[in-house]
Amino acid sequence: EIAADLSVSSAYIYKFFDSKIAICEAVCGSLLGGIDEALWADARTSRTAAERLRRTYHILLERSLAMFFDDRRLHDMVVTGLEQRWASISRHIEVMEEVARFLVQEGRASGEFERKTPLEEVARAVASTFSPFCHPVLLEHGLDGDLAARADAVATIVLRGLSA
Repeated sequence: EIAADLSVSSAYIYKFFDSKIAICEAVCGSLLGGIDEALWADARTSRTAAERLRRTYHILLERSLAMFFDDRRLHDMVVTGLEQRWASISRHIEVMEEVARFLVQEGRASGEFERKTPLEEVARAVASTFSPFCHPVLLEHGLDGDLAARADAVATIVLRGLSA
């Protein structure tokens, strides 16, 4: 399908990729990279750290819903990537932790967030709360509810725990 969309032969595509899985991982990395860029762009805005962290949940939710459920093949591709521990998936998880760490540091520097708990511990814990809003299988099971309200609720609890 990719070769047809590009009007090239499939043999030409395989000059650049070793296998179908390698193609899928590259597509997955590109799509998740777009989410990562959106997270960083928002994280670097001038709003308060709390506002930026709250927005992180919504960016993950909105972008993930659009990616995983506008095209079922992308959903299945990312699930396969999670199961096979693709590097592109691992990188996306790392970026979410980096964004969480950055926002916690910003909140600590501004006096919004507490400073007693070790930074790495807080960053990993905060990033762990992102999963229901970006994991394709968890999202699929939550589609019958108001996910935006759930994202707000989780963000509120996390921010309450981070308060100075």
